[in-house]
Amino acid sequence: MCFQVAEMASWLLSLLSTEVDTSLTCLQHPGVVDAHIRHGSRESSSAQEETAWTFAVVSAEPKTVGTLVHSRGCFALLLRLIQRPPEEVRLQAAWALANLSLQPKATAHLLSLCAVSHLVGTLRTAQSEALIHQAMRCLGTLLTDAQARAQLLEMCGEAGDASWALAFFARHASSPAEALQETALRALVHSLAQPFSLSHTFLELPGAEGIERLCGLLTDQESLSDRRAGIVCSAVLQLALATTSRDASTARDEATFPTPLTQCIEPVLSTAANDELTSGARLHAVAAIRQLACCNAGDADHTLA
Repeated sequence: MCFQVAEMASWLLSLLSTEVDTSLTCLQHPGVVDAHIRHGSRESSSAQEETAWTFAVVSAEPKTVGTLVHSRGCFALLLRLIQRPPEEVRLQAAWALANLSLQPKATAHLLSLCAVSHLVGTLRTAQSEALIHQAMRCLGTLLTDAQARAQLLEMCGEAGDASWALAFFARHASSPAEALQETALRALVHSLAQPFSLSHTFLELPGAEGIERLCGLLTDQESLSDRRAGIVCSAVLQLALATTSRDASTARDEATFPTPLTQCIEPVLSTAANDELTSGARLHAVAAIRQLACCNAGDADHTLA
């Protein structure tokens, strides 16, 4: 009987969750979140979609998101749902995770459940732009945390998942869909940050998948915006920092380290000189140039300067 009552509460909340005050009241009732988790754990795509959709709505509201943040079971369920069809269930689960990842207290739960590998796996099999967008949105937020970048680094030997993910970000950074562009660039820049930077992995990608595509974003004047210029130059800055870093997590044999950064010099200089961009965007370019000047170009006696 208690189980039936809990299931009824779950069903009612899925109907009423668009009303913030009502959903807040329901969520504060003991056992309602757990009832949702049980409901979404059933082998029923409709039950899974109802739960994932409710969590997506509730996680978008400051008044209600806190109730989910403290539920480890909620994160475990959502990470399971993003890996199994149908696509609509995966989309709603990814949307909820992307919302939750914005909450600092949620990061620990997600990383303890190896969310990075789950999200990369989701990107590999996603069939819709909407799912790709939400999964990248969540992954991009998580990659601001060093532990998340460490998890992605560990995936370098797992069927090339880390390399694949970076190439995926770079490819979608030039997507016709503006939302995908920004989300992909954000994920890429955060993956290149120190410590546990994936800059070395990115520089080892074939040019068309990595550095050439990144430079192409700066030379495409028709679609170059202040925001895009600033983000791309920030990525170049992170790549340049990695070549001079002595961080143990990214250090490699300098003799085998690739030097494709020379391709960035002309596009970044052009960006710095582009008076159609704001001073803020051009300042990012100048910062990248300054760091590029410190990089070794493969010759022991010369830097990129």
